[in-house]
Amino acid sequence: MLIPVENAEYYNKVMEKVGSRCELLLYKRQGHGFFNYKNLEHYKKTVGEADKFLQSLNYVTAAPSVKIE
Repeated sequence: MLIPVENAEYYNKVMEKVGSRCELLLYKRQGHGFFNYKNLEHYKKTVGEADKFLQSLNYVTAAPSVKIE
């Protein structure tokens, strides 16, 4: 079961409205779990984007130390 994009967009708007930082990245024509390790291209992109987001919040301060191959 997929969550409708509209739900994610609504959540994003509510988070911004209450002053919370939220970034919504949409991947066209991708099902649930598209970013799992079995799909290495999307896995790398998703992990990289999550890392950038956490760095921007200062939750992660070091550069990534694991190379995904």
